[in-house]
Amino acid sequence: MDQQSPPVRGSEQAHPALTTLILITCLSLASLNMFLPSLPAMAEEFNVGYDTISLTIGGYLIFTAALQLTFGPLSDRIGRRPVVLAALAAFTAASFVCALAGDFFTFLIARIAQSAVISGMVLSRAILRDVYSGREMAAKMSAVTMAMGLAPLLAPIMGGLLDDFFGWRSVFLTYTGLGLAMLIWCWCDLKETNSHRSVSLFAQFRTYPEILAARPFWAYTACTVLASAAFYSFLAGIPIIAKTHLSISTSILGLGIGTISLGFVIGSFASKRYALSAGSNASMKAGRWIAVFGAGLGIVLLMLGPPTALTIFGATFFVGIGNGLTIPNSMTASMSIAPKLAGSASGLSGSLTVLGGAITAWIASVACDTEHGIYVLFLMLLTLSLMSWVSMRFAQRTVKPA
Repeated sequence: MDQQSPPVRGSEQAHPALTTLILITCLSLASLNMFLPSLPAMAEEFNVGYDTISLTIGGYLIFTAALQLTFGPLSDRIGRRPVVLAALAAFTAASFVCALAGDFFTFLIARIAQSAVISGMVLSRAILRDVYSGREMAAKMSAVTMAMGLAPLLAPIMGGLLDDFFGWRSVFLTYTGLGLAMLIWCWCDLKETNSHRSVSLFAQFRTYPEILAARPFWAYTACTVLASAAFYSFLAGIPIIAKTHLSISTSILGLGIGTISLGFVIGSFASKRYALSAGSNASMKAGRWIAVFGAGLGIVLLMLGPPTALTIFGATFFVGIGNGLTIPNSMTASMSIAPKLAGSASGLSGSLTVLGGAITAWIASVACDTEHGIYVLFLMLLTLSLMSWVSMRFAQRTVKPA
């Protein structure tokens, strides 16, 4: 049986503004790390250890992984717009509960419910695939994924400032306001782009084995997963490392956390041009070498002298550049395997990426809470970057350029 229904009338002419896709992607990612500078204060108020408070990262990531498996096929079945609107409403309500929570259990449940906002990142990619193709899509994808660096760059800085002046609860009140504003914005601007709906949700779920059986999808997704895992490891490990090895304020920590994201923005900006001229594979190759260099540089600097903010954040800046050159192109390639199943491919790829991030974030949160945690963190960054390089080389030797 054909798994696609007739085109939805008029949807082929519906092009949401690129700004809208950038904003929902920004909010999806800001929900991950804007509160990170406040983790020590939150652990103290809730009277829990760092390994427990880090569940707000790992638990959140696990649920975003599960939701991405659902959001992709669901949007292929009922459309992108209703899924995004419902998810934004859930995020807004959960953020308000987080701001008012009086105990850690209530806070953790509401924090996990915030994961619904991941629909913005998943479906912005699927919407782009609905509207564009080929290298034009790669260029548009790079523009959107610049938000994947811009939001994590600005969010922890804003979170650190909010914590310094108003306390950590103000961060979640800010989430509430941003969620409500984005809900209104998308209600007005986000047009439906899915013109070929699947016949049923279960039929769409049955496409996952088909996608996973494709070697190109797996090769490019592995590259994305491992590169992203380095980023998540850094986010989970750096707050405790800063507390034990650096004497800096919460706002300065937020600024430092943003350096890897600043590198990602620069790398994504370069990828937007490089992919059009030299091709996506060349961009990925350059990105992997730069990421390996950055992680290796950090280890060398630690061996030469005591850790400083400059050595830690300076080295991870290069890891961010490498990821910015790599991830937009590897994501585009993985979704181009089956264009009519872009939502499912995006959801599955994103789910695997976040699940890998959840695992490595938990490992980093435990391993970095030790005397030699800073060395463990950079060894993790180097190992993950090298593994991503191997995956990239496997993809380039077995499939055609995206």
